[in-house]
Amino acid sequence: MKTASCVIGLLLAFGLNAQAADAQTKAPKAAPDRDGAAAFVGPTSGFEDREEKLGRAMATVIKTLSDTQPYAHEMNDALVKSILNQIQFAKDRGLMSELVDHDVSTVMPMLLRTKKYIDESNNPELALVAMFDKTTCHYQLVEETISEPNKRIYRSPYKTVLDVTRRLEQFDMTEEWIHNNWTIPRYRIMAATMGVNVAISDWREDGMVTVEVLDQTVASN
Repeated sequence: MKTASCVIGLLLAFGLNAQAADAQTKAPKAAPDRDGAAAFVGPTSGFEDREEKLGRAMATVIKTLSDTQPYAHEMNDALVKSILNQIQFAKDRGLMSELVDHDVSTVMPMLLRTKKYIDESNNPELALVAMFDKTTCHYQLVEETISEPNKRIYRSPYKTVLDVTRRLEQFDMTEEWIHNNWTIPRYRIMAATMGVNVAISDWREDGMVTVEVLDQTVASN
């Protein structure tokens, strides 16, 4: 298994860096070594000494996406279920506001650091970068996010799991309820903490969510 993981990692690392390898062939030749021969400069992948870890990760991807019973699993399933578990717990006990506040508090250092950068640069889009582009909390949850100037668009990630678990009565929320009681409050508090006004789209039946900086206006403290 270890050998197989290494092989997968090596192949992926090589493939991921095909463009970099091409660039290397067009780059200036390396300076000769002390014996007069040109030193070899080969392509790099960024995964040097981590080939086995990459291979194991891709093996997990293949195993997960190959599991189609009782439904076609997605890479974010475990994360989605974890989030739904905590939301259902809070919903049943009337603690959604407390849950949202607690969740935001766990990323407070990042939010306050980003606010400082926004204040210094007068660039409120940094709030969107912090909330969507540079955090694994988002891109491990959402498969694809469309980035536009001062705007991020993505599809709500909860439908696949909810469709199955609601039938089993594990959860009783709808995506619309989650959007209104979890997604919107979290984003608003996060943005306000960073001193930025944002608009969050109302629920749409296609599940698309849009978060946009309002007029690039930094909110007053």
